[in-house]
Amino acid sequence: MKLSEATLVFANIRSHHGNAPFDDFEAQNFHSELNPSITFQEAIEAVRRFYSSVSGRWMGAADVNAMVRSMHAERIPSEAEIGRLMDRSGLDLGECGRYLAYRRTLISSIKRGMSVEQAAMLAVEAASTLSIEPAPAKPRKPVVHHFIGRGQTRAGAGSLADVLGREAGQ
Repeated sequence: MKLSEATLVFANIRSHHGNAPFDDFEAQNFHSELNPSITFQEAIEAVRRFYSSVSGRWMGAADVNAMVRSMHAERIPSEAEIGRLMDRSGLDLGECGRYLAYRRTLISSIKRGMSVEQAAMLAVEAASTLSIEPAPAKPRKPVVHHFIGRGQTRAGAGSLADVLGREAGQ
């Protein structure tokens, strides 16, 4: 939601309290506390619902966020309705992965504001194109040997000159 839209929502809240004046800082603060995924229409509906049931208390950004979350939860179909939508899809959703892809896509699409019919179409597409990508191969680490004992029959079997170089022989 844009700052201008959040300011209109804030002004709508203030109108329930005698058109209380507010400044730019208060409007910006209200905007920053709103969940960024909330639309203007959802926020206005949340204000309407809040003040239709509560009187005397000021609505804050947290109340708008909570009310919109509950509005999203109301739109999610029941488990029985999800089952009927899956049956109508015609897909074989017996596989756990297809079932989960369908359900997850359906619910997340509805939460983003799509209608149940639009979300069901996306969910069918997600379940039908389900593919599991193989995990990326990890690069193999080169084998590194400690210098002691490499090529030796036992640690310390080499001469001190081999270990320290020419300077040790002098």
